[in-house]
Amino acid sequence: MKKALLLFGLSFSALLGDDGCCPPPPRPKVENCRSFNSVSFVEYLYWKYTTPALVFGRDGIGLTNGVLSEVNVAGTGRSFSPKFKYDSGYRLGFAFSFGEQKAFDIVARYTWFYTNPHRTVTQFSTSFLPLNWLDAFSLSTPTYSLAKLSMHLHYHFPEMQFGYTFKVNRYLALRPYIALSSIMIDGDLRTKYELTTTGGVFEISNMHGESFSWSIGPKLGLDFTARPWDSFAVYCGFNITQQASQISMKANQTLSRPALGDVIHIQKGELSQVRSVGLFGLEIGPVWDEWFADNQYHLQLRAVWQLSTLGGGNLSFLNNNNVDVPVGAELRGFNVRALFEF
Repeated sequence: MKKALLLFGLSFSALLGDDGCCPPPPRPKVENCRSFNSVSFVEYLYWKYTTPALVFGRDGIGLTNGVLSEVNVAGTGRSFSPKFKYDSGYRLGFAFSFGEQKAFDIVARYTWFYTNPHRTVTQFSTSFLPLNWLDAFSLSTPTYSLAKLSMHLHYHFPEMQFGYTFKVNRYLALRPYIALSSIMIDGDLRTKYELTTTGGVFEISNMHGESFSWSIGPKLGLDFTARPWDSFAVYCGFNITQQASQISMKANQTLSRPALGDVIHIQKGELSQVRSVGLFGLEIGPVWDEWFADNQYHLQLRAVWQLSTLGGGNLSFLNNNNVDVPVGAELRGFNVRALFEF
């Protein structure tokens, strides 16, 4: 029994510190006479928006369920989606750390991101068929010469966090936090199809879809910082959030026949909905720290890989039948942050 108590005491002493006292404060290097520290940071974002829900055409399928209207398929089929690429954005933040050992913090941050996936296709097989944004009554009726889709997405993300940092031991620090986060997305979708009917009439179909959503909800997060050396650490953060979202969508589609000089509206639609959206995020990467002027100032550089979801309740567009198509997906890429604390 005495041996067990002795082992327990030694383990507890090792957890607290080499001298048996409490671990060093969460930020032992930043020392000043004030009751709080001020923190500001800026991040460069290099993200890629991807989603499988923006397919605007496909080929390789010759069945139409019609009579003598099936098409002979000569080549391997494909689905046509816009080309997704990495785009730039930024994040700004300001924070205060306070309380005993300045372990409590309040963080305000704002994220802005813009992306523009697009694609134009001019080479088609005879089995090409548009999807979602235009109706074709038969695979064999029209002959397509162009199909195009482009989307403009503006992403705004203000957030207010409240966290507490504590050390498990000298190598590992944890920061659980709660937050109130908001997501605002302004989306613009445009499609264009050029085709010639069996009667030889050249037609152009243009559709303009709009989507705007605003959501707000609580977020829970946990940040890990493993510090094997004084100026170098590895950071990992995970968060989940539940958003109440208000989304509104509009769509307007026209069909023009240049040879006949007419333009007709073949679709007008509008829809508003309230939705509940669950999201998550993950970040991981190295951190470098440096302290200046007798530990009065702190500079930190952090580069992380991140992955976060974007729910369909935050971004949807009306298709050719005025039915919403959720196109929310994921944002992944890299964040590079510079932080200054004093």
